[in-house]
Amino acid sequence: MSSHVIKISNLFKVGVIVVLSFLLLWFFFNKININTFGNDFVRNNNQFDTINTRFFFTSIFFTSFLEELFFRKGLKYSFFGCLFLLTGIIYTITYILLYQSFVVTNYTFLVGVIVFLVLGFLIYFNTEKIKLFYSINPKTIIIISIVAFAYSHYPLYSNANDFKNIIFSPLLLSEYLLTGVLFSLIRIKFSFVFAVIAHILWNYLVTFQ
Repeated sequence: MSSHVIKISNLFKVGVIVVLSFLLLWFFFNKININTFGNDFVRNNNQFDTINTRFFFTSIFFTSFLEELFFRKGLKYSFFGCLFLLTGIIYTITYILLYQSFVVTNYTFLVGVIVFLVLGFLIYFNTEKIKLFYSINPKTIIIISIVAFAYSHYPLYSNANDFKNIIFSPLLLSEYLLTGVLFSLIRIKFSFVFAVIAHILWNYLVTFQ
């Protein structure tokens, strides 16, 4: 069987998995409004809420690619995969802690570049230790990436600093935790490219549901 046939077959499998998973979660979350467990926990409006060309490209394509790059690329070891995953984890922690005062400026970009370079040097000089950690703790890496992916969305909701919302955040973010599991399995089972495709398809379905 040629590689093209295999890729088409895998693309079909990924498409079916995503659509069926989406329908299952859509049914579940329509039956149970998870947000009611929180205190006025709703997604804040942003400039891309109006569906247009800019929204379509940014939210569905660009954001999907970036989130897979920073949270799923590093599920299998490679220098850049590990670098992006660590950057995504640090970004999530920083965003949660500083989201109320978080403002994107030229200095923000500069700090990001510096952190990225420092992480790169640390990974380069500790390659063997990191490879060993990957070989011993593959499930831990997956779990960390799933949690980081889910909580990177937490500050996007209102009352993120409310105590009740913090306590119930694993439940309130269950949609992202579950999709993180889905995309991680696709990344491991198929490839990074298929994880990006799955994420794009998912965001498309969410947008036009």
